[in-house]
Amino acid sequence: MAQELKASLQARHIELISGKSAKLVFDLVNTQLSHSKTIDSQSTRLNLLDSMLEITSQLENRPALADILHTSLLSLQTHVQAEYGLAFVFHADGSSDISHTADTTASDDQQSLGFEVQAICRDLDQQQRFTVLSQPILSPVNTAISYNTILPLWHQDHPLAALLMFIPGDLSREQHTVLNMTSIHLTTATKTLQQFKHLEDIATNDALTGIYNRRYFDQKLLEEVSRIQRSKLATLTCTFVDIDNFKQVNDNYGHQVGDIALKEIAKSIANSIRDYDTCARYGGDEFVILLPADSLEGLDHIEQVGLRMLKNIAEISIPEAPELSIAASIGMATQSSEILDGERLLKLADLAVYQAKEAGKDCLRIHSDEQFHYVKGDT
Repeated sequence: MAQELKASLQARHIELISGKSAKLVFDLVNTQLSHSKTIDSQSTRLNLLDSMLEITSQLENRPALADILHTSLLSLQTHVQAEYGLAFVFHADGSSDISHTADTTASDDQQSLGFEVQAICRDLDQQQRFTVLSQPILSPVNTAISYNTILPLWHQDHPLAALLMFIPGDLSREQHTVLNMTSIHLTTATKTLQQFKHLEDIATNDALTGIYNRRYFDQKLLEEVSRIQRSKLATLTCTFVDIDNFKQVNDNYGHQVGDIALKEIAKSIANSIRDYDTCARYGGDEFVILLPADSLEGLDHIEQVGLRMLKNIAEISIPEAPELSIAASIGMATQSSEILDGERLLKLADLAVYQAKEAGKDCLRIHSDEQFHYVKGDT
């Protein structure tokens, strides 16, 4: 009977082996599988580290946080087998920028999802790198889509950004590791970007008013002169704003009120010009503004800008000194591309503000292509 069974097994290409031999084969196969899993795991981590290194190498170029999150999300989804995901950047007003990698369009509708994610983040333990949600978040666009894993980023005690994903099944040990690694890297990258921004602010912004400083203005003037000179129809206007009798403000009300006044003056000037104009604190109580134009602008337009500054500054009200009134003398100089010279432009604007002071203050004077113009406010 045994011989017949052996012959039957051999006919089916089945070989009988001993129990010891079977265990040896089993152990060998199990070891190979273990090694294969280790290799796959190490390969996954190396690929993840490659993507992290690519992001890190771009930090000195000051990429937008949204771009970093989007790149990280694409990489993370691959390494944790997430089916889809969203990246959020949160703003102080509660709105959010959204980057998605699933076919979930209609970003306007997803703003409501941004509010919900922010609220969830505020309730999370900031020490946790990521959280698997006990109650998945449903997409407002397609209720068949839900998100069960959130990786938040923090700025001090406030949520700055978050990655939201759907990862099917229970998380494996390897998925835990990948999520932790990504969280650590993104936290470090975010802090590095914030430090870069802080250093840039120190280098280019006035510490008191928050607008640009003289160092930035000098560099911007060179750039604008070079750009304007390449265009036949462009003009560049430089404006000096000198606060009238500002020493008396400090003497009569103290430097604290004086500082408040300077902040309010900077805001008033910024509200009087366009987003792409440049406003800087030139020193003390003097401000300077660059007004580029890609087409020839008449004196009427330049005058309107100057008068708007005078009006906005005169309307400043300081609760700490309600009886205080503020006025300024403004000098403007404008040159067309044909004769534009940065140093000469500054001198003409400085001369114009001096002439405004000489005319009795609280008024405006303009130089245009070397021609002096008296405007409203003459005495």
